[in-house]
Amino acid sequence: LATVTVDHQRAGKLQNELRATGREVRDVRYAEAVTIEIGLPDADVDAFRGWLADATAGTAGFELGGEAYGDA
Repeated sequence: LATVTVDHQRAGKLQNELRATGREVRDVRYAEAVTIEIGLPDADVDAFRGWLADATAGTAGFELGGEAYGDA
């Protein structure tokens, strides 16, 4: 699992782009910033970091979290 944090202005577009690229959006929380939890295979982490930086002009936060298997 990974958590992406963005501002409200970018959140909707980023959610759409995540889904369009086949990412599993597991949870979205709105507070001062928007936190999007996604399922992300270990093998995709480095490529995803690069994609996220490009997609958000480097403004998104990214943090790896726990592990989930299957539909957990």
